[in-house]
Amino acid sequence: MFSSPNVETASGVISFPNYKMTTMKTLVKFLYSSQINPEDVNEELFKASDEFLLEELKTVCAKIFASTINLANVLDVLILGNRHNSAVLTDAAEAFVIANLKVVRASAQWNELTKTDPELVIQLLCNFAITFQENVSQKEST
Repeated sequence: MFSSPNVETASGVISFPNYKMTTMKTLVKFLYSSQINPEDVNEELFKASDEFLLEELKTVCAKIFASTINLANVLDVLILGNRHNSAVLTDAAEAFVIANLKVVRASAQWNELTKTDPELVIQLLCNFAITFQENVSQKEST
């Protein structure tokens, strides 16, 4: 299996202690078939796809997550997308927040996010300002 001396060569086993067996099975199944059951998509699979640089799987997971965004999970999705550099997730979550900013800003999660990740909040509010300005410019030009 491996030619250099290491634990995996000696044991013949590759271990991924950070991930559940079901996650790794889903990941390997996707590698062979390029297909996935949407019910098998979870945050752990998304993180694994990012760690192992499986961009196609990461994008599939992100699109599934993006389709489930709601007021209860939007900031979690935004944080997940930001941490794992997923434009699909970040863009979808930002669009949702911008469309629902008044409600989102009133949440306890928003208050927590302003304390734990103020840079993300600033980025989000800057994008809101840009979107607002673009909308004003479009209305003025029509």
